[in-house]
Amino acid sequence: MMKREANMPGAIVIGAGPGVGTSVAQRLAREGLTVGVIARTEATVDEALSALSDYDALGVTADVTDEVGLRDALDEIVDRFGTPELLVYNAALIQSDALGELTAQQHLDAWAVNVVGAITAATHLAPQMMQHGTGTIIITGGMPEPRPEATSLSLGKAGVRALAKLLAAAYGPAGLHVATVTIAGTVAPGTEFDPDDIAEHYWRLYTQAPEAWEHEVIHTDLRRRPAPSGASSASLPPDTDERTNGALRQSGTTVRVLLISGSSRDGSTNTAVLRTAAALAPAEIEAVLLEGLGDLPLFNPDHDAEGVPVDPAVAAMRAQVARADAILICTPEYAGALPAAIKNALEWTIGDGGTYGKPVAWINASGAAAPTGAADAHESLAKVLAYAGAEIIGDACSRIPISRNLIGEAGQVSDPEIRGQIGATLERLASAVKRTRTGDRRDD
Repeated sequence: MMKREANMPGAIVIGAGPGVGTSVAQRLAREGLTVGVIARTEATVDEALSALSDYDALGVTADVTDEVGLRDALDEIVDRFGTPELLVYNAALIQSDALGELTAQQHLDAWAVNVVGAITAATHLAPQMMQHGTGTIIITGGMPEPRPEATSLSLGKAGVRALAKLLAAAYGPAGLHVATVTIAGTVAPGTEFDPDDIAEHYWRLYTQAPEAWEHEVIHTDLRRRPAPSGASSASLPPDTDERTNGALRQSGTTVRVLLISGSSRDGSTNTAVLRTAAALAPAEIEAVLLEGLGDLPLFNPDHDAEGVPVDPAVAAMRAQVARADAILICTPEYAGALPAAIKNALEWTIGDGGTYGKPVAWINASGAAAPTGAADAHESLAKVLAYAGAEIIGDACSRIPISRNLIGEAGQVSDPEIRGQIGATLERLASAVKRTRTGDRRDD
């Protein structure tokens, strides 16, 4: 058994049944955290502790609908391990029920498990965590869209999202990171919803620096993503499968790369770099330049709410992002930061999860005379992409300084050596997509 060192951080996982709860507990324990697990039955607790037999763990039984019992269970773990740095609430009442099938009391019972238990746990431990000036609370969410055959759970998961925002507003200023992991499918080993894969989100959220905090991560089957918000099947390009995210498209060998320039000026060096990439793309890579970045309206969350059709320009852009297997960006730095046009476009991709899990790289083409080499802009770009859940392909991100006199009449880079560097960057990004398709995902 791994022994606890002084000041070793701890975690508490509520709802530690087989599946996500146990996988999260194991993931945290492997990193050296002490883990307290809470479940409703002794059998479930024993099963979780068996999975944690090599680590320092404590299991306690409690029903999350019993406020006093849940508080006592939390206190028992705190007495053993100290105030935790991480609280995970994973309890849920999963049942099939359509509108009108449950009594009022049955709805209240479901709400007590799905939402109220999380309120009890969070408000009990948050004051202790705030005294230490740090901590993370993660609630397992689900059903980004309500399902008629699971009414009570749909309502509960909507409540979880609202609760996470309320907790973040209440405790965030004191240093607590509050987030949800929204699981948009049925958890099962060996599928896109493998609990061990899902557990990685919890560890990543726990280890995030405050300036990079995410408040919701959506784990979805990237191969069967719904059509972009505001876009019907008829509005998508004719060869677009509305159920498919290109990042994990299995059919064919072609890799489709969407090229996005952060500059809207005529004669842009950044756009010229991407035109060059498109011209150099080999037969197995389809590189398409995104047009109309400046036509997008300013992002407004009120205009991207559920059930609200988005602007046609946004729908068209989202459709292109959804079709792409990967994205290659080339952007300048304006006023020491990322240009507003590309930041605006990336914000529009967050609402529909368009960049979630998608391989992304960039070419920094800022000239040698640029004071910082556009470092601030690309640091900001990396932060936005991380928030959007994109997979940044580090070995495909390139610094290729280009001066305007290297742009030929065709609007492409004319220098043969630099053209070779641009082509190599594109091929490294495409190779990352191919590794994903074959399951050879890299951890770096």
